[in-house]
Amino acid sequence: MAMQHLHPLGRLAIAELYNAPAEAVPRFEIAEMNLISAFGLPGTDGMDMGAMLATLDAWAKRIADHTLRSIHVFHKYRSDYGTLARFRVTAMLQALTREFGVRYNPDRITDPHVWTDPEDSFIHGLLGPKRTGTCSSLPVLLTALGRRMGYPLKLVLAPGHVFCRWDTPGERFNVEYNERGLNSHPDEHYQVWPTRWTPELREHERADPMFLVSLSPQQELALFASLRAHSLDVAERRKEAVWAMRVAYRLWPTHAHGMWINHLATKAAFPDRQYPDRPCDETAGPKAVKRLQADVFDRCLERLSIPIG
Repeated sequence: MAMQHLHPLGRLAIAELYNAPAEAVPRFEIAEMNLISAFGLPGTDGMDMGAMLATLDAWAKRIADHTLRSIHVFHKYRSDYGTLARFRVTAMLQALTREFGVRYNPDRITDPHVWTDPEDSFIHGLLGPKRTGTCSSLPVLLTALGRRMGYPLKLVLAPGHVFCRWDTPGERFNVEYNERGLNSHPDEHYQVWPTRWTPELREHERADPMFLVSLSPQQELALFASLRAHSLDVAERRKEAVWAMRVAYRLWPTHAHGMWINHLATKAAFPDRQYPDRPCDETAGPKAVKRLQADVFDRCLERLSIPIG
């Protein structure tokens, strides 16, 4: 399938991407979707998406060349790597760390669930001068680079965490960004870390899995739209936040995006009131939904012609 590029549209790209029908989403490349989703957020003035995508292309070529030149290491120490796929991912991780200086933002290690800086949530923070990110952005970078080299990498969600996965019928293993090389955990690991699953969550996952499944392109874009919504909420641009979360809900209606829409819409409709950062009964419960009747809801959801502020 030929890729369709939207970044040359500049500030118009996000409207084009977020209004695209679900069946068109597989034509868009994951890194470009991520960068477009960050465009217009605080701190992104002057962001050159074309240059960042070219950087990714250059990195992928250098990593592919490095991996090919190092193939003798795999054959010599095959028992250490296990499979060629694991060696390839290890080589990519080592190149990112040693050659390009990519690393986890040390300021976010103990406090990962903060949305104040979009550079921590989207890959422009990894492609810019700081070269830092979090579990929201590092797996996207790995997946984007891997796909440029033909690797079958997918994004995967766990509660409060994102990682990636090598996923083929013949081989499947999870990949965590690690500065020392490949760090791979079985799916069961994510049922106790970073959050221990409750019996209710386990029952929900049996009926309608949301976590530990390889994401489709539509679900990838839904993830990026929800991250955009969180950043806009922190910036108190809540009308735009609701619009972005509605995109996430349209693309992935079985996720928790519907609850977040009610939460953000309540904050948008009643800006003078103080509400918690996360959905609660007051913002997303039955009474809150009742408050958001058609006239109020429509006022706070008027579609913006260019919904990026």
